[in-house]
Amino acid sequence: MGEKVTIEYELLPPTEETVIQMEGIRFNSYGIKEDNWFINNHYQKNILDGKMLVFACKVNDEIKAGCYVSITRRNMLFIEHLFVALDCQETGLRLGRNLLTYVHNHKKNIEEYFSVPIQYSYLEYGSTKAKTIYEKIGYCEFNNTIGCMKKAI
Repeated sequence: MGEKVTIEYELLPPTEETVIQMEGIRFNSYGIKEDNWFINNHYQKNILDGKMLVFACKVNDEIKAGCYVSITRRNMLFIEHLFVALDCQETGLRLGRNLLTYVHNHKKNIEEYFSVPIQYSYLEYGSTKAKTIYEKIGYCEFNNTIGCMKKAI
């Protein structure tokens, strides 16, 4: 019989530790080995300055997925990055999809934090597979030249 899996979602504090931990998972999600990690100063600065929020998904108390969010000039929720650790991709747990839903369900908290009303969630996709997943949860393409999708939330 399989081990029980506990999945939890949360908003993480904007700390250096959060940046290092989440960037490690983001690099892992692309198959980049730890020796080649480069902490992006753009994300680090924006997270530490409070311009981006960091949401995480824990599987059995270990962070396995994350999401960086910000607000666009048009007051749209921008999903900067959505990533899942390699060992949790295509497991049927749907961590990325469920983390994105968690973020949408916390729209009011995000609106309060950024002091703006939000009507849409916006993201970019990098593959046909990602586009298909986003379409399944209600996103529609609005600029196929650069792979942009949005969803009313």
